[in-house]
Amino acid sequence: MVIWLNKGLKLQYFMRPRRLVDLLSLPYPNEEAARAAGNFGAYPPDLTIYIIFARKNDRNYLFFLLTDWTEPPAGISLSNQQYFNIYFPGNVMKSCMFIKGMRITILSLILLASIIHYVRFIWSYLRSRQIAYVPKEKY
Repeated sequence: MVIWLNKGLKLQYFMRPRRLVDLLSLPYPNEEAARAAGNFGAYPPDLTIYIIFARKNDRNYLFFLLTDWTEPPAGISLSNQQYFNIYFPGNVMKSCMFIKGMRITILSLILLASIIHYVRFIWSYLRSRQIAYVPKEKY
């Protein structure tokens, strides 16, 4: 995939292949556009690595953002597509609870089976190798 980069003092744009260290491009030009783009007024969370690590309790923030969903307190009304999360700024998100029920169980089992297959493949190769010492012939 090719990315447009803004480098230098003259704001020159150039194209190069994307690398793992590149930041993700923002999907919306500003906060108002993000709120209006089908999010029912909720601003989507910024989950780039720099934001997560810049927060206090960085990994805990991401865990609670993805798992801690509660009923809204009295006086807060939400539409059918909005959900309440006390750790998210604004407390209202469009996305519902991610880690839930049978789907995560199936995904975990698939991942476990893949890891077991990979480990068995690697160790079967290492176990079947023979290390032999072949001395030099005397002339």
